[in-house]
Amino acid sequence: MNGTWDIGDIRPGHYFITSALMLGLLFSLVDSGNDNRMWLSLLVQWWLQTLLPILLLIGTQQLLERWSAFRRLNPWWQLVFSGVIGASLFSPLALGIDVAMEGQPDNWAWEWIGEWMAVTPPITLAWLALNAPWLMGFKLIKVTEAELPESTPQTATESGFIRQLPLAVRGRIMVLKAELHYLSVTTDKGQGLILYNLKDAISECDEEGIQCHRSFFVAKWAVRRLSQQGRTGTLLLINDQQVPVAKSRLSAVKAFLSQ
Repeated sequence: MNGTWDIGDIRPGHYFITSALMLGLLFSLVDSGNDNRMWLSLLVQWWLQTLLPILLLIGTQQLLERWSAFRRLNPWWQLVFSGVIGASLFSPLALGIDVAMEGQPDNWAWEWIGEWMAVTPPITLAWLALNAPWLMGFKLIKVTEAELPESTPQTATESGFIRQLPLAVRGRIMVLKAELHYLSVTTDKGQGLILYNLKDAISECDEEGIQCHRSFFVAKWAVRRLSQQGRTGTLLLINDQQVPVAKSRLSAVKAFLSQ
């Protein structure tokens, strides 16, 4: 299955946080029944129990991506492992929230085991479901044609991360940007979002370029000019996109562009 939902430019950070808030709101409404007096406290409780897991899951995924063995796994298995680990880290926090709201348990060990068994399956399944649109080929980002000079050469590489992009946007790499545990890929044909590690993508990229910021890699051919502001800078690309240059990498970027 491969396609695009034309619903605008949705960033992963906004997507996951909004999803957590909406789930918390839904669960609080269901949990409160007709008792409006307790709804606000339930809303706070459910927001804690949806926002905290999301943050832990994202952090767990990003930490696990530092291991090459994890990055070699199928993306679905990556999410299963990060889901189980993230849910396990959340289980003592979930128990703490329950204790704060409902009082001390009789047996902490059994209560924690029960909490772990209660939260791990639904959190892992929810994590898979939230990431499923991208993994199934539906990109929650509008695909647009970049306005490039007609003389710009176009090549279709078959790097590992390029194969995860929709066919419509496979082209010559312009910018790679880390977005949480996702990678935003801008080519001369459009833009897509995939579950991938920036470090691996840079090593696979055939284009001559430089990592100008911890979250950005830019191809040299796509740079129009460098604008410097004090000890930092901004790269203006030929599609009018602006990419920040970290102050620690400004000298290296200037030297690279002058070659």
